[in-house]
Amino acid sequence: MYNKSSLTKCNIFQIHKGYYSKFTFLVNKFIIQAKNNKHYTTIRVTVPEGQNIYQTAECIYRTFPINKNKFVRIAQFKKMEGYLMPETYFLTVNMNESQIIDMMYKEFKNKITNSMYKRAHDLNLNFNDVIILASIIEKEVSNSDERRIVASIFYNRLNRKIKLQSCATVLYAIGLHKVKLSLNDTKINSPYNTYKYFGLPPGPICSPSLDSIKAALYPKLSRKLFFVSQGNGKHLFAKNFEEHKKNKQIIKRELNEKKKNLSR
Repeated sequence: MYNKSSLTKCNIFQIHKGYYSKFTFLVNKFIIQAKNNKHYTTIRVTVPEGQNIYQTAECIYRTFPINKNKFVRIAQFKKMEGYLMPETYFLTVNMNESQIIDMMYKEFKNKITNSMYKRAHDLNLNFNDVIILASIIEKEVSNSDERRIVASIFYNRLNRKIKLQSCATVLYAIGLHKVKLSLNDTKINSPYNTYKYFGLPPGPICSPSLDSIKAALYPKLSRKLFFVSQGNGKHLFAKNFEEHKKNKQIIKRELNEKKKNLSR
C-alpha cells in the first residue's frame, strides 16, 4: 500500500539551524553523533493529511530512520489506521517506533474535543464511524469548501441504502494508486470495496485532517447523491442519476475542448 505519489509531501527535516538531505546515511550519522552527547537533539518530521499507515511509515523513514515494517506491525496491532494525526512532530533521536505511534495518537486525542464526541453521539454514530467517513472524504476531496457537501452525499446514500461507491476505498483495498479504476477493480472481493458492499468499510483508509473530521460531523444539508470530479480539484454535484449523467457529459465536453485547444 505504499503510495509513492503522495510521499513528495513529506517535508525535509531540520536539525538546529541547518537543513539536510533526506539520505538515510546522513541521518544515521547524525544520530550516532547525537547519542554520544549528554542531551538528545530533536528532528522535525511532518506527516501530511491523508496518509495510511504504510505511507506514514515511509514518510517518517525519509527523515527519521525507523524500521518501517516494525512501525506498520505495531500500528496495525494497536489499530491505529486513521488515528495517527497528521502534524509536524519533533522526535528525539532515541525514540522508537512504538513511542512515535503513541505520540501521534496522543496528538489525535488532544485535537478531538468533547463537543466532537457529543456531536457524533447526536448523529447516532460511534466515533470510529466518524473517522472512517472522514478518511474517505479526505481521499475523495481536496477542496475544503466541498468536503461538507460530499459528507452530506455519503450520509444521504447511507440513509437510502445506496452503496457509497467510493473509488478511494477500492484503491485502499487493492493497495495501488490509479488515476482511474477499471471495471475489474470495482469487483474486487474486499470489505473495503464500497462498490460491492453496502455501508461503511470496516475501518479508516487513512488518517484524515481535522477539516475532514469536522466535515463528517457537520455535513451540509442537501439532497445530493452523486458527485464527479472536474479534474481541477473541484466537483459537480447531482440529486439524481440523470443529473449525474449530464454532469459527466459536461466534463467530457470541457475535456475534449481543452484537448482541441492544446492541439492548435
